[in-house]
Amino acid sequence: MKYFKDNNDVPWAYPDDVQEAQIREGLTPITEAEAYALLTPPPAPVPAFCTRRQGRLALHQLGFLEAAEASIGAIEDRAERMKAQIEYEADTWERSNAFVQQLWASLGGSSEGLDDAFRLAVTL
Repeated sequence: MKYFKDNNDVPWAYPDDVQEAQIREGLTPITEAEAYALLTPPPAPVPAFCTRRQGRLALHQLGFLEAAEASIGAIEDRAERMKAQIEYEADTWERSNAFVQQLWASLGGSSEGLDDAFRLAVTL
């Protein structure tokens, strides 16, 4: 395939054996990767925060709610467990919060996965 884009960044594709006269005027040649990038929307921005309800619903939908709560309950140091419980019960959960990041990591999640979890949470 031969790939092109128009002035509005709309990709066009033609078979390799296309005649030059058959290609629409005003198109700029691009690579297949560039055409794909034009067709693939960027991911939604990562929300800075979500409500506790949204966060818990996302954890539930992802199958992590019980494990998250068990993880907090398993903290041996009483003061640390209380701090974790306070963070968990906060009205909003901030993506940049160290507790949120540590809890997610303890569940085996990656930074990108936490981004996706926040994207999901704000839709719930």
